[in-house]
Amino acid sequence: MPDQVPEPVKGQRSDILLELGAAMSREYRSRFAGREVSVLFEERTEIEGRRYMTGFTPQYVKAALLLQSDGGENELAGRIYRVRAGEILKDQFLTVEL
Repeated sequence: MPDQVPEPVKGQRSDILLELGAAMSREYRSRFAGREVSVLFEERTEIEGRRYMTGFTPQYVKAALLLQSDGGENELAGRIYRVRAGEILKDQFLTVEL
């Protein structure tokens, strides 16, 4: 088809949009840092060799609570807790503390 955008340009534009989307997502999640949020904890996940209980806020922000050596995931799973939000972990999880 005539007047098509060349493939290398399409790739460059796609890369720019993906990075912009990731930056906007990080910025949005960082707005919750230092605030109290609700989290519905759902599953245990290992991140960088450490055990976390993960779930979502009402705004669909992924949250991760570091589990202590004594476990605790059974009491957290399927429940909503008010927690304090911290920094962003691995560019996708909002760390939280009880």
